[in-house]
Amino acid sequence: MLKVDAEFWWDGARRLLEDAGTDISWATFKEAFYKKYFSLSVRESKKMEFLQLKQDRMSIAEYTEKFERLCKFSAMYKANPDKKWKCMKYQGGLRAEILTTIAPLEIREFSSLVSKCQVIEECTQKTSIRKKRGFQEKAAESRIFSAVVTEEGLSWKTYRKATSTRHESPETSH
Repeated sequence: MLKVDAEFWWDGARRLLEDAGTDISWATFKEAFYKKYFSLSVRESKKMEFLQLKQDRMSIAEYTEKFERLCKFSAMYKANPDKKWKCMKYQGGLRAEILTTIAPLEIREFSSLVSKCQVIEECTQKTSIRKKRGFQEKAAESRIFSAVVTEEGLSWKTYRKATSTRHESPETSH
């Protein structure tokens, strides 16, 4: 149904453009399509969403997909579709831990930039997991648990390993 509606619309739009002597390029088609299927308020909303786009908690894949989808609504992108601007805008929305690693590389080819960001994201995640595991292991090593049988039942006492070998002191009960 939508395909039939779009074909009918395009036949009419193409005739109008040809009658006006307009060269029908892909850019001309896209402009006519967006005017037909995206109201002005929707286009303005998408422009604002693009301008304010930040990676936040999105993965690089999610951020890239949203960036590419919204980029089409940007007047800056339409007027200046060079790769440098697109890369700089993309970088500007990245989380700090990725941005600080990727920005000094000055990558100005979009697919390469995205690819490197994905690698950095994977490395950052692996490093974070290793740090977390190391912290948990050190925390576990620094405590000694002791079971004590009392009249009320089994009770646990936690002792922190002393830095010197002289003594161990109890931290908490229960």
